[in-house]
Amino acid sequence: MLCGPGIGERLAPAATLAEVSPAALTPSAGSVVMVSGVLHRLVPPWVAYDYARALRGRVATAPRLVDVPDAGHFDLVTPCTPAWGEVIALVEQALEP
Repeated sequence: MLCGPGIGERLAPAATLAEVSPAALTPSAGSVVMVSGVLHRLVPPWVAYDYARALRGRVATAPRLVDVPDAGHFDLVTPCTPAWGEVIALVEQALEP
């Protein structure tokens, strides 16, 4: 967690963090595509890479990791941005039979 000292502990005490941590939960049975904005300061791409490493040996198919250059958090979820276009293309691709 990339917060200041004590913030993470107040937001998610250790006893609770394991209940909400994706790495601690049962992995998805389907395919996983993780999209990261390279400029995202709170959840940078290395967080997705760490999660993918945590899944090694626990899933049949390794997660697909996609780094979107020149994109931060809001770029990935704002429809008028170029990054949004990349996200939509990935969603449409995942929905193809």
